Amino acid sequence: MKKEVLVAIVCGVGLGLIVAFVMVRQIHEMEIDKGAQIKTNSGKLQLSTTSQNAQNLEISEPSTDAVVDQSSITIKGKAQSKSFLVFQSTAKDSVMKLGNKSDFSIKLPIIVGENVISITMYPEDKTVRTQEKIIKVYNLQK
Repeated sequence: MKKEVLVAIVCGVGLGLIVAFVMVRQIHEMEIDKGAQIKTNSGKLQLSTTSQNAQNLEISEPSTDAVVDQSSITIKGKAQSKSFLVFQSTAKDSVMKLGNKSDFSIKLPIIVGENVISITMYPEDKTVRTQEKIIKVYNLQK
């Protein structure tokens, strides 16, 4: 072996040992004492009441697995007021912003065969979770 290769191997092994030694020391310093007590918060938990009045996404029309013979359907339901609704289907995607009322109605085109329609509600209040409903509508139009 050449002298340079031997020096490189010795330096690499030495540097690796130094790094390993430092890492082991740091890990031992960071370990938590086994007898340490965990502090608890004695205060009472406060829950926000703003999301308790949240309206769930409800689809009243059409019911899932509905069979129709039309080229379009009307989707009716209720959602939280001032929320953003997204309707996704095979034929067309559509969006709707609700005002102060919670009722909605939208007419969507459908294709012949099975139509899987996804309705997603994005509430204005960020403490309320996003909700999604999926309905299937079958179009038997000839």
